[in-house]
Amino acid sequence: MFILAVSAVTLNYRERFISRFPSLKKFYDIVILSFFIALVGVFLDVADEIEINGHYLKSATLSRIESWLFALAVGIAALGWIATLRTISRGEVRIPIVRIEETKPGHVHIDPGLYLSTSDESCNSLFVSLLYQRPGLVISRNPPEMARSTIGITDVPVIWITKVEGKNTVHPTNLPYLLHTIVTFLQKENIPKVVLLDGLEYLILENGFPAIFKFLTTLKDYALLTDSVILVPIESRAHNEQELNLLLREFEVFS
Repeated sequence: MFILAVSAVTLNYRERFISRFPSLKKFYDIVILSFFIALVGVFLDVADEIEINGHYLKSATLSRIESWLFALAVGIAALGWIATLRTISRGEVRIPIVRIEETKPGHVHIDPGLYLSTSDESCNSLFVSLLYQRPGLVISRNPPEMARSTIGITDVPVIWITKVEGKNTVHPTNLPYLLHTIVTFLQKENIPKVVLLDGLEYLILENGFPAIFKFLTTLKDYALLTDSVILVPIESRAHNEQELNLLLREFEVFS
């Protein structure tokens, strides 16, 4: 009964788990397969105890099959778990703290928080200016080299929002992991940071506006707590009136 209950719960949460951790789909299914094999072994064990005409169905052959099935189930589950740990470790985003040593005349002051911008050029310019004062991070829909080229600076870590697995990539629907990655960066070394979050409309397309709005409000709170600045370029025409009103009510806008 225990294995049956665990199997039912695992199947019930499959879609929810895969939507958050798509790269682990294969390994989650491996675990489900191991439960299924174990269940077959349980049913055979129950069949062993059935009595027909005064004789039990139990036999040495069935006993061996049961042992093989349980061993196979444990082996598959172990392999799936090991592969999962390797995938998580390999896919972990490691963000260095990069400081630009060159000096730049003038000092840009902006209060901590999350800001929206209707101009990519202005947003990139402010981000670069702040990079001379604090470490930065770019979250982009574009590959790292393209993102750096667009911004006009090379010494900045970039996380690529993509469905392609690779180094320093995050799946667009994996918002908990993306949030964790950004917050971990903001809290490093207890110094102010700046983050450029590009690709908002793509994230909304993949997750829906309500989920992204909550995501942004959480980021804003962490920016305030860490004395940091998060810049988010937006395309006004991509949002309806209600969405724009919510964004403008919660976040400041600079052009």
